[in-house]
Order: sequence, then C-alpha cells, then structure tokens
Amino acid sequence: MDINKIDTSNIKKIEIEKQIKEGSKDRYDLTYECYLEGLSLEDIAKKRDFTIDTIIKHLEKCEKRGGDRVDWSRFIDDPNKEKKDTISYR
Repeated sequence: MDINKIDTSNIKKIEIEKQIKEGSKDRYDLTYECYLEGLSLEDIAKKRDFTIDTIIKHLEKCEKRGGDRVDWSRFIDDPNKEKKDTISYR
C-alpha cells in the first residue's frame, strides 16, 4: 500500500467538526460536565469519543487546575487500593 495514495481529506474535516461541536469550552471542561451528570467512565468515553484512559487524564487535569473536585470512589471497586489500579469500567 502506497501511503501517498491514502485519502486523508476527511481527517481534518472530522477534527474541525469536533471543535465546532465542542464550542468555546475546552475538552477538560466538557469531560468534567459529563462527570457531573453522573455518567460512568465508559459512558463519558463513548459520549466524548475518547478512551477511558483519556477521560481519567481529563478529570485529573481538572483537579490539578483547581476548583474541580472528582470523587474517584465512584469509579473504584475497593477504596483501599490506588485509583488507577482499580478504576471500574462499568
């Protein structure tokens, strides 16, 4: 397969459509809003079209920026374990 013959015209279009759809809010805020709606990590990932690992990173970023609190116990089966090791993908 010649990579120079691959049609990449839709890639930029999809990226632009996603940015327009998300509006002026950044991706971290949009993920946090889904969290506030009570969605599971899996549901947030599906809704936002990201992986669960990306959703976790978005929520961590929200906490690091300050102001946004995440109750990780919602996603952890055993609260005595580290959060990343026991995240539930319900």
